[in-house]
Amino acid sequence: MRKAKDSTEQNPSSSGKTWLLSPLGLSPGLLYSALVLVKPQALVVVTSGDGKARLEEIIEKSGYQGEKLVLTVDDAFICFDQGGAIAGQVIEASGPDDTWVINLTGGTTGLQYIIQRTGDQLRSQGHKVRYVAMVDRRPVLEQKENPYMVGELVYVE
Repeated sequence: MRKAKDSTEQNPSSSGKTWLLSPLGLSPGLLYSALVLVKPQALVVVTSGDGKARLEEIIEKSGYQGEKLVLTVDDAFICFDQGGAIAGQVIEASGPDDTWVINLTGGTTGLQYIIQRTGDQLRSQGHKVRYVAMVDRRPVLEQKENPYMVGELVYVE
């Protein structure tokens, strides 16, 4: 299994934080909504090189100023084999008292698989984990024209 490429933008390893773990595809709206609604202290984004190019814009628009860890996959469509490596990196970054909000929405099926698997690994390691989904009920064209509208947060479990 290949190790995921990573870039730690700030030092994300200390305890007692609320983290947001989210995929990022090519549409910024779901991550934007998650940042605004969850208000995490630290962020882990799993994305592709193309998705990563939009990350700073999303962060700026949301007003998020916390720590971040960006993990990139080689191919967002077939990255299933990178789930274990990414989960390991996320667990390594997590402090013992951290809480994790796992955003199940956004990105490709491959990215969503990695996010789900990582959340399950965090939970099995004894971390507090809450799964959420972001919902934008606007027509698709409107979402594309104006992605920076806050959607709804739905607690999955």
